[in-house]
Amino acid sequence: MHVNNEIGTIQPISEIGSICKEQGVLFHSDACQSFGKIPVDIHNVDLLTINSHKIYGPKGVGALVIKNRIPTTPLLHGGGQENGLRSSTENIAGIVGFAKAAELCFSEMKDETKRISGLQKKIISHLTQAIEEIYFNGDLERRLPNNINFCIRNLEGEGIRLLCCSTRKE
Repeated sequence: MHVNNEIGTIQPISEIGSICKEQGVLFHSDACQSFGKIPVDIHNVDLLTINSHKIYGPKGVGALVIKNRIPTTPLLHGGGQENGLRSSTENIAGIVGFAKAAELCFSEMKDETKRISGLQKKIISHLTQAIEEIYFNGDLERRLPNNINFCIRNLEGEGIRLLCCSTRKE
């Protein structure tokens, strides 16, 4: 997993992949959380999973990036679509939507990451000032900019009002 989906910690997949390569082990990473949000170094990754709905593309569309012609076994046998990897009718509209979503994410990634990182820093600063016994889970430096995960000591569950936050461009 390139990025933990709950606490947002970015894993060093290039280094992990290097260790795997030294040991003759194939390395697969799930990059669904990070794809389109931060650069993903796949230099030492053999297989990489990405999906569309995490970058505002159509649901139900994903991709498996396979490097170096690694042999694979199909889950479904039949018509030979997807280069023999998966038999069924290809979702052309979904694939095109995924490609467009990826194109938009990559063209805006630098500015969007800067914007969301700024919001993240402000929120963390405000939380730290407002709540005495707050603990941030995961690495605060090596994490996705759109993720803040924290615990508050001595706060009972019944006393919490949950506030869901989201960001959007204005």
